[in-house]
Amino acid sequence: MLKNRIFYFLVLLVPFFIGCGGSDPVRSVPEAPQVMNLKADPNVICVGGASNITFDLVDPNQDAVNWNLKLSSSIHGTLDKTSGTDPSGSHISVRFKAATSGRHRHRIAATTTATDPGGLPAQAVSVDLYVFNCG
Repeated sequence: MLKNRIFYFLVLLVPFFIGCGGSDPVRSVPEAPQVMNLKADPNVICVGGASNITFDLVDPNQDAVNWNLKLSSSIHGTLDKTSGTDPSGSHISVRFKAATSGRHRHRIAATTTATDPGGLPAQAVSVDLYVFNCG
């Protein structure tokens, strides 16, 4: 009977006095940022014309987001800004300027990538632009 009491004492009461030994607070797993609402307006552009490419940056951890915007070809146009670091919740607008001369009938993909300060990447997203000789 005494052995049973000692056993119960050790099993039930000792952990309350000693603790579980795990004093580290619970850490949340970091989540990747997101590039949302990527749009090109207009997405069909005449030679010499322009388009506004817009997107939103969202980071569940409220970190700043490093972003890059890249064209599949730089022959048919240029961007006025290709990268930046902005706070979560930012709405980004970048101007695409189509080539001013030459014969064009091309699809160009504008792809946005992003990472948080720790390097956790967002899923890349793309939008298509079409450059034509309209006249």
